[in-house]
Amino acid sequence: MRKSSVLLGTLAIASALSAAHAWWQLHAERARVASLEQQLEAARTAPPPTPALTDAVVSGQVQQPSTPAIAAPETDAAAAQAARDKELRRQMREAALRERDMMRDPAYRESRQGEWRRRYAQTRADAVRVLGLTPAQADALVDLTIERNIAGMELIGLPGEPMSDETAEVMKRLREQHDARLRDLLGEQKLERWQRFQASTGERSEVGMFRAQLSTTSSPLPEVHADRLADVMYTERQRRDREYEEYATAAGITNRNIVSPQDRQRWIDLEKASNQRIHDSMVGVLDAAQLASLDAMLAANLAPVEAALRLQLEGRLAKSP
Repeated sequence: MRKSSVLLGTLAIASALSAAHAWWQLHAERARVASLEQQLEAARTAPPPTPALTDAVVSGQVQQPSTPAIAAPETDAAAAQAARDKELRRQMREAALRERDMMRDPAYRESRQGEWRRRYAQTRADAVRVLGLTPAQADALVDLTIERNIAGMELIGLPGEPMSDETAEVMKRLREQHDARLRDLLGEQKLERWQRFQASTGERSEVGMFRAQLSTTSSPLPEVHADRLADVMYTERQRRDREYEEYATAAGITNRNIVSPQDRQRWIDLEKASNQRIHDSMVGVLDAAQLASLDAMLAANLAPVEAALRLQLEGRLAKSP
């Protein structure tokens, strides 16, 4: 009996050490990859100055037009920067290869899956709250997502390598299999709701900041009202986008990076109409103070486009780049 206890104790210690080693490998490697990505991004953060307001109106935002640049002779500094970028990409490629190799180790793979489950904790909570899933169903939903991530990690090309047609076909089949399993898990109605919920990520993020702003006031926004607001904003912005696309098609606009004052004014009118519908939909849901804060947030989103129109009418912002 004593020998069995010692053996079990030894196995337990070995298992704990293996798990600890896998945990250390996981975080050390992820930290290394994150550091490399930050270095590569830092190497690219010396863009030419851009004007505060530009001509492109895309999805409600004023964006920088893509202006063809005259190629300048490569300087010594540019050559050195290109060499640094090349070295960082090489290191990222090696890190990706190590990650694939480490994923073959069961302990490391389990640790990686545990990291993803922690990362998807909010997704799991949203699935329970929005779809009314049981905890077991929500776990299955997260597991499906993790399986898709692992499959993609093993198939997708390394940094700097284009995806082959064969790999693209395999990825397509995997997505179809994933969607079929998700449909079996959720059913058609809940799957549609879940896809809509995921599509409204931008609006939910915006409402999340709005909710944080209200949290310090006497009128905090309940979660159920935040869900309603995000869904309304998503619906109305989809309508706004369709209406502007119809206008652009009828007006013969082929380059969204070049807009006239009339085009910009049309976008502003559609955005104001969308904002008004959002306001009207939330009457009776939000109190007066919350509605006032909502109106202020929506108006602030529109302000850059209105400023761009003013500058364009003053001749300080050209129609084309």
